[in-house]
Amino acid sequence: EEYDNNNNNNNNNKANTRKDRFHIILTERMANRADNQTQVVYEETLDFLGLPHSPLRRDNIKQAKYTAPIKEETRAMLEEFFAPYNQELYDLLGEEEWQGVWDPPTTSTTTTT
Repeated sequence: EEYDNNNNNNNNNKANTRKDRFHIILTERMANRADNQTQVVYEETLDFLGLPHSPLRRDNIKQAKYTAPIKEETRAMLEEFFAPYNQELYDLLGEEEWQGVWDPPTTSTTTTT
């Protein structure tokens, strides 16, 4: 399907956004070495790009975590700001595995009796 700037169907960018043009990767899958997910995600990405498979160089794989604290006020502001954009992305992707990925973590409270 081709898109033309003069085409009347091109007025709505959302209508012209095609899911098959994006390959979005959950970094959690890349970090999951137990199930060999790093290799799986790497091969899926090569397939998406139409590139031949090549060995994954394990010496380039880094695992790091962001551990600096963030103020609760800052986190809340960012969550509120990005919420509508996250919902648009969920709607675009249309896959259940993405629902809630960027939602704020829930804090569970347990009570004992």
